[in-house]
Amino acid sequence: MATIIRQYPAPLRGRLWLDSWAGRVGHPVDVLGETPKRYRVRAVAYIPLKDWPAGHVALVPLHAVTFDPAPAAAEDPHPAQAALDLTGDPGGQLPPLQSGRELWLGFPPAVTLAAARAEFSARYGFAPALAFRTGDGRLMIGGAAPEVPT
Repeated sequence: MATIIRQYPAPLRGRLWLDSWAGRVGHPVDVLGETPKRYRVRAVAYIPLKDWPAGHVALVPLHAVTFDPAPAAAEDPHPAQAALDLTGDPGGQLPPLQSGRELWLGFPPAVTLAAARAEFSARYGFAPALAFRTGDGRLMIGGAAPEVPT
């Protein structure tokens, strides 16, 4: 039986990484403690590759676990992007345009691509680079603002 060297006062949120036929898959776990070579983890949800139910406690190698950042310390993965959803208010306020900043606008399913491109161009003065429909039918349109010489 492994001797617990360090018991954490509160569980740390992490991911247990397992290799499967689909590649490397991360499963959420709570890290309860550690030994010199292993972490003691508790499964947050069912882990099919190990057939562990939620709440199962096991020792896993140190290299198989990564730690998630604390919610307060989590950063925006796309800090240079702004998003505005116009599905509820087509005449809504737009964020200020900044050079090089990505801008995405969302339109209701009834809006056509031509109408969305025209509204985007009229409001921002440049043509959008990309447009796509989301799973619920909304139209997302956007691109990066052109660089303005200073």
